[in-house]
Amino acid sequence: MEPDSTTYDTENSKNETFPFITGTCNISLYKDLVKDSGQGLVEMQIVERLQAFGLLPMVMECVQNEPTCEVVCKTARVVDRVQWICKTCKKRQPIRSGSFFFKLQCSIVQALQMILAWCEDADINVAAEYFDVKPRVATLIYDKLDEMAAAEIAVSKLGGQDSVILTEMYPECLNRLSPDTTDQPHIHPILMVADTKHVPTQYRLHIMKEHLKKKTKC
Repeated sequence: MEPDSTTYDTENSKNETFPFITGTCNISLYKDLVKDSGQGLVEMQIVERLQAFGLLPMVMECVQNEPTCEVVCKTARVVDRVQWICKTCKKRQPIRSGSFFFKLQCSIVQALQMILAWCEDADINVAAEYFDVKPRVATLIYDKLDEMAAAEIAVSKLGGQDSVILTEMYPECLNRLSPDTTDQPHIHPILMVADTKHVPTQYRLHIMKEHLKKKTKC
């Protein structure tokens, strides 16, 4: 049986921990999306929040496309516990139709968990095993997110006429008067880029995982 949203324990989610480090903003947004406010079915609450963010359609056309058709969102005995149904012809459609989540063989909550893992650059195999997501589904989610990020970056070019690009490599750019005894050690350096033609300034950070410091031969 496929895992579904009914297996998600909202009580345990309050003290949920993950096998990777999470940023304050990312984990806060994730918890806001999946929390149970106590007002109605939790799956419906999640759907409404995703609709508010534009991650699920607010309206849906009926497959019959008749003038009298009117599609509404209702609870149902399906994996997501919510689906689209036409009040006239009774045709049904998945609540995920026309969205990032369409045809993903995992619950919406599991998809959100994998999205959180991707945002934190977590190992895909570790995240998939922890959230009980099939490896091929986890790979599909990561690939879709990579494509979306690449497309977003492609429409926002750095530099250009009359612009100044500033670059620094962290942590080499830090000037300390005393030994570093407080910060966590950073395994990978981070390339920091600032484009001053934007107001406010546009920043991009890139983790240099494959970066190797050149060794000077004696």
